[in-house]
Amino acid sequence: MMGRPILKIELETSDKIVYWLGVSACLALVILPFYFFPYLPEEVPRHFGSDGTPDAWGSRNYVFMMPFIGLILFVGMFFLSKVPHIYNYTVEITEENAAVQYKRSSRMIRVLNTAIILTFLYIEITTLRTALGKSEGLGGWFLPVFMMVMFGIPVAYLIFSPKKSS
Repeated sequence: MMGRPILKIELETSDKIVYWLGVSACLALVILPFYFFPYLPEEVPRHFGSDGTPDAWGSRNYVFMMPFIGLILFVGMFFLSKVPHIYNYTVEITEENAAVQYKRSSRMIRVLNTAIILTFLYIEITTLRTALGKSEGLGGWFLPVFMMVMFGIPVAYLIFSPKKSS
């Protein structure tokens, strides 16, 4: 890690779209609980089992936890995407390959960040809908899809990253 170049990576249009999609999801994640709070029953789902059905209930104030945690994660990963020179790489980082490696790895962090915040938004919406009696939970497909996305993004990055150091 010593001696790695520190570069400012310019965002392409696709990077900006992914970023603004994440920001929009953050806004929705914060606004929805405030909007629906007056209509919620005293208890809302606070945990869903592996089959997607609620298996623990708690105070309706719980609906503010997802935005709180989501925003901390989103902001943290946003700043992490700005410092790709501190990441671990499968190749040696040189002056010649730094720009390409940094762009790809910071893009992976941005995509993962947006995928996580969209997941939080889906869970928040489902929590609200379930509390209001309009849904019965996340659905049995949620966990496998979530795992495929969360592992698929880094695996795709590794598969499509250059194998050589230059």
